[in-house]
Amino acid sequence: MGSKWFPFGGGPRYLSVLVAPICLLLLWQAHRISTLKPLLQEVLKWAAPFTPFVFGWMFAQLWHQYHPVDVTPLSTVVWCGLLFMGARLVGINHRQLSVIAGIAAFAYGVIALGEVFWAGRDRAWGGVYENRFGQYAIWLSALSVIHFFLDESLSKVSRAFLLWAALFGLIATWLSGSRGALLALPVLIVLLVLKSLNWRNGLFVVLALALALGVGCYLYSSIYDRFLVMYQEVFQYFNEPVFTATSIGVRLELARVALVTWGEHPLLGAGYVSLRQLYESHPNLGVPAPGVLIIPGFHSDWFQVMGIGGGLLLSSLLVTTFWLFCKARHDPYRLLFLGFSMVFGLSELFMTHNLGLGLLMSCWALYSAAERNRTSPYEAY
Repeated sequence: MGSKWFPFGGGPRYLSVLVAPICLLLLWQAHRISTLKPLLQEVLKWAAPFTPFVFGWMFAQLWHQYHPVDVTPLSTVVWCGLLFMGARLVGINHRQLSVIAGIAAFAYGVIALGEVFWAGRDRAWGGVYENRFGQYAIWLSALSVIHFFLDESLSKVSRAFLLWAALFGLIATWLSGSRGALLALPVLIVLLVLKSLNWRNGLFVVLALALALGVGCYLYSSIYDRFLVMYQEVFQYFNEPVFTATSIGVRLELARVALVTWGEHPLLGAGYVSLRQLYESHPNLGVPAPGVLIIPGFHSDWFQVMGIGGGLLLSSLLVTTFWLFCKARHDPYRLLFLGFSMVFGLSELFMTHNLGLGLLMSCWALYSAAERNRTSPYEAY
């Protein structure tokens, strides 16, 4: 997902196109499985933390009479539940997942290099969207780093492979120009320092990332300039008499809009369909800037749920987040997924976007199954 250059790429179609038939083929062996009841119970336990947000999302849309209602989050839970079941049946493990993450990180790096230095784009985007491409690239790069430091069963060849994969993923992130994606790096550093058996590993990662980013600034100054302009745009928004639709300025303006509408509809939200309709129905928001009306929605998970479902939907997202944290507090891989999702959700739609939620749920399913297979292998056959 996140790059249209892959088969079925650009969206969560992998889940609906590939996962269901593959898992049904696995379940074809049901007559050889001693019992399916324990496995189904595991699937329900796996899906439980996502249900507050998923059903809160659907309730908010039904309440505000959305047509059609977006049931993609519910279908994603079903597909990823099948994915978890299939991963348990075949006994997937962390070593296999490290290879998959490494290959994908290499692929994203190659795509980014091709788009920028061969196709001549200013920013790599995977044919989809620069920020989302950067988020997925740093996700894969960080996974490669976590496997390198925390998986003691890896050979020297596998470790070298993961280091190169992490570098390619970081290059893809940098070339995407996504500032929000790079803000997730502190999550990776904190995890390594807290979870690593040797604190020197965390220090090594800090120095290596600082060196890599420094080299990136030197070799590709246009991205460096994008980071410098951040402070200028924040200062500009709070000091200009007339709002200018810059990248960060738009996000700050949308945050104001979300907070104003939430204040007027604290429990169930305004239920907006578009920002234009939101401005028309809420005079207190003032006159919209031209750059705001062309934006399809809020650039933040938290402001998105405030606008659509108010305090009820916001509470459901907080419950899901806390529940996921409790489930994963001893698992560095899933803590990485949750931490990255929270960071990405500050400046972009992630858990409230079909691609982001699909990435989170599918990775959560695979790594949950790998952890269960490590501690309690499923006796299927």
